[in-house]
Amino acid sequence: MEGEKAKLPISALFATNIAIGFVVAITILAIIFPAFKAFLGAILWHHWVAKGILMTIVFVVVLLLSFYLGFFKEPTENSLAKHIIFTIGVILAGVFAMFFPWLIIYH
Repeated sequence: MEGEKAKLPISALFATNIAIGFVVAITILAIIFPAFKAFLGAILWHHWVAKGILMTIVFVVVLLLSFYLGFFKEPTENSLAKHIIFTIGVILAGVFAMFFPWLIIYH
């Protein structure tokens, strides 16, 4: 990979990780605090719509900041693979993190 564009995949993976963490956090808050879930639903038709729009905003802002402020060096193939594996781990951790509060409260 060459040039500034080479940093885009790493910045996108970083933004993905932050967006996943954000949506997990607000989902857990919505499970624990019904008033927060109602607030999300009140601002944008349904709480899932609000979460999706907020997550997209977080993703875009983090992507632009990490890319243009140069958070990352030009990646190697090895570092890109490590970032992809880390993102898969974040996805799995997010699934488990959302499942356990739901399990405790509703079962």
